[in-house]
Amino acid sequence: MASRQLAVGQPLEPGVPRYEELPEYNYRNGEHRLLLFMENITLDELAAVREGDAKFAFTVIGDVLIFQYRFGSALPWSDAAYTWHRVPEEEQIRPPALEGPQRAALLIILVEATTGIVQALRMVSLSPTMSRRLHEAINRQAAAPLPADYDDQIRRIFERFTSKELRDLALASCTGGDVADRASPY
Repeated sequence: MASRQLAVGQPLEPGVPRYEELPEYNYRNGEHRLLLFMENITLDELAAVREGDAKFAFTVIGDVLIFQYRFGSALPWSDAAYTWHRVPEEEQIRPPALEGPQRAALLIILVEATTGIVQALRMVSLSPTMSRRLHEAINRQAAAPLPADYDDQIRRIFERFTSKELRDLALASCTGGDVADRASPY
């Protein structure tokens, strides 16, 4: 995605009127982003993304990093697979090593999938532990080649595990913006 100012009520990408209803977690251009493409967004879903209790977790199974999220009670736990190797090369910036209380920021973008219009933008911080472990996992993935069976690995993971089972395997989890650094998973 080209670097430009995003705004609620404007298209995510000019000229793209529709998106597949799938979440996308990405680390590109040095930024963590969670894009939620949803059809017929309800007021409860909109409020949950804008200001609800935001929970995050991630795990790595084989070569696949799986980022998880939940917003209040309106949007239950869901998952998005990520690989460094599918980020355009010009946007591949390795995440920095983090220490102590340093935190990563996550931009959440809610898009009406039927129109391509941004419905909500929210920035939250991840806990220091989750930030550090997530950066370490992305850097490990970047240091290894993309396996030939990567797509098959994703398919097998989502056939085998529910979102709850994946969350129970979390390497880190947190509440967005929380000052506490809790043990994972919760």
